[in-house]
Amino acid sequence: EEAMAEARKLQKEHPDRALGFAIEGEILSEQKKWNEAAAAYREGLVRQPLPFLAIARYSAVESAEKPTDAIEVANKWIKDHPKDAVFQLFLADQSQVKKDYRTAVPHYRAALANEPDSLPILNNLAYVLTELGDSKAAAGIAERAYVQAPFNVNVIDTFGWALVQSTAL
Repeated sequence: EEAMAEARKLQKEHPDRALGFAIEGEILSEQKKWNEAAAAYREGLVRQPLPFLAIARYSAVESAEKPTDAIEVANKWIKDHPKDAVFQLFLADQSQVKKDYRTAVPHYRAALANEPDSLPILNNLAYVLTELGDSKAAAGIAERAYVQAPFNVNVIDTFGWALVQSTAL
């Protein structure tokens, strides 16, 4: 109750800022009040369109078991913020965790278009491409990551596996 009172106080003191709404959304998320949390995050986004709020709103809507609405939230954010690699990376990583590699690839590619030297994006895209059997493309992308971080064990693993798979064809 005290935390919610503080969130509401921040909303009144700084009506043009997202912080109070973000805190309210977090409190409601902890209480598993997903619809109310999503509404609080939406109010925060109206004030400040921040990627972490978009991710939180998407997650709250998805947790409310409204997958169609979550997709609409994601599509609207992507349409309104086409250069936001953070949200695209989030969606890609979520898909990768679910082993939905076909969905992950376009999100990783969109994120990479906006952050072409991002090591995590390069490595994860190479990984999912290898999992999909496109090891030649994966090897090329993994090599870009390897050039940046030749001693990173995750990069070495992905690059090595992509090379093994591409020569096994």
